[in-house]
Amino acid sequence: MAPTESELHAAGVAARIMRMRSHLEADLSRSLYGRLIWRLANLYAKHVGPRQRK
Repeated sequence: MAPTESELHAAGVAARIMRMRSHLEADLSRSLYGRLIWRLANLYAKHVGPRQRK
């Protein structure tokens, strides 16, 4: 059975979103701002994580 037009459209949208996301992640990792956010997120996870596991 051939995929319907809406199924093809959904697949195209999903592929576009994935591409955009990988571009965004690459931009973030390249930028100083992105690295700062990444560092803060990691610090936060280290700080909060152990307390929530108890």
